[in-house]
Amino acid sequence: MSLANGIKGADFNEFPRARMIRSEWSIINLATSAAVALAVLLPFVPYVFSIFSNGAVAPFIDLYVATAISGVIAAVLTAVFYRVAVGNAKELLSKAQL
Repeated sequence: MSLANGIKGADFNEFPRARMIRSEWSIINLATSAAVALAVLLPFVPYVFSIFSNGAVAPFIDLYVATAISGVIAAVLTAVFYRVAVGNAKELLSKAQL
């Protein structure tokens, strides 16, 4: 995901100072990275509640199942953002040939 945003927000201007990525895309990348991290860790929320409630709230999902679900979410997001990164790279290279 970060690679897809980095390619999309690439900045090749050298004046007034050289940057690798535009500032607005840096902020977009920060927000989407936080959202993706939250999505991957979402299946573990019941365990966080059970730890902070001293066992008053029992987790309704097994830890191994939560880990598997988290892995599936991460794999799906990886596949989606891989395709986005390849599309962004093709677009960047086609613009560079002009």
